[in-house]
Amino acid sequence: MAETNHVILTGTVAGAPEMSHRVYDIDFYRYAISVVRESGTEDLLPCISPQGVVEEGLVQQGRRVTITGQIRSHNSFAEGKSRLKLSVFSSEVGPALTEEDQNDIVLDGYICKKPIYRTTPLKREICDIMLAVNRPYNKSDYIPVLFWGGNARKTSEMDIGTRIFVEGRLQSREYKKKLDDGTQKIMTAYELSATGYQEK
Repeated sequence: MAETNHVILTGTVAGAPEMSHRVYDIDFYRYAISVVRESGTEDLLPCISPQGVVEEGLVQQGRRVTITGQIRSHNSFAEGKSRLKLSVFSSEVGPALTEEDQNDIVLDGYICKKPIYRTTPLKREICDIMLAVNRPYNKSDYIPVLFWGGNARKTSEMDIGTRIFVEGRLQSREYKKKLDDGTQKIMTAYELSATGYQEK
């Protein structure tokens, strides 16, 4: 599992854990962790931990922690529409192992949608792919990945079904969504910004 979907985050717990859901009589709690990039931009990343991890007392607002886990995805239904949501399932939470914030993601998966190549208004090249990462019990997590520059051009030419190994960071991004009544709502998207890849 760790070889196909591995996350290490070091940052600051940004809120008190709240009950998320229960599976097989085990309670799971949701909270956010603040991880600051070298540029100074803050990413607020959603995390989920089982009851036992939370009961250890480390998941407290303002506490610096190191989280080890995997990126998980699920579909959330609201207003009659399905929306992909990401979170970090943290199997281990401990005191911060470094003074610097850390955001290291490794994924091994398959391109499951046609890559989308585009350029920003500042002429930066971007390629969006959807990566399917397998996990036990015939389940998969679907994770949006952004490639930049030369890597964007190369990955845009890959076929559906191509297996790739990706390294990067999980980041949050706010955007405005236009609603049916004409108003706008601020939404948050989560995606992996790739720093490197290898086709397998």
